[in-house]
Amino acid sequence: MKLKLLINQFLPQTDTFAMTAISLIPEFAAVASAEGGEDRLVKFIQTLVGWLVVVPGNPEHGPFFLANGVFAVVEKYNWEKKENQLKVLISLINLFATFSQSKLPYSVDRVVSNDELFAVE
Repeated sequence: MKLKLLINQFLPQTDTFAMTAISLIPEFAAVASAEGGEDRLVKFIQTLVGWLVVVPGNPEHGPFFLANGVFAVVEKYNWEKKENQLKVLISLINLFATFSQSKLPYSVDRVVSNDELFAVE
């Protein structure tokens, strides 16, 4: 569903979907801990962070708006295992390192990504 929103150029809906997914991380965490522990939560957040590479940044709030939202939720969450928090934080570091490249490693056809939207000339 996430990729289809981008491919079909539903960018406002993509923003809403991403913000909703981020805001639901604490609820997902409760379900994940009941059904297999934090490892499922880590996998979910890592997948979400990987998807953020292709999501165009918010024109009003900048390219890091959604990533900062993930960071805020991760910081507030009471992790059972600190190594799980570190795994997620490393994913975010990788995302920011990817954003620093002049050309992103992958993109979605017909979607202008952050490397074009926020390029510094």
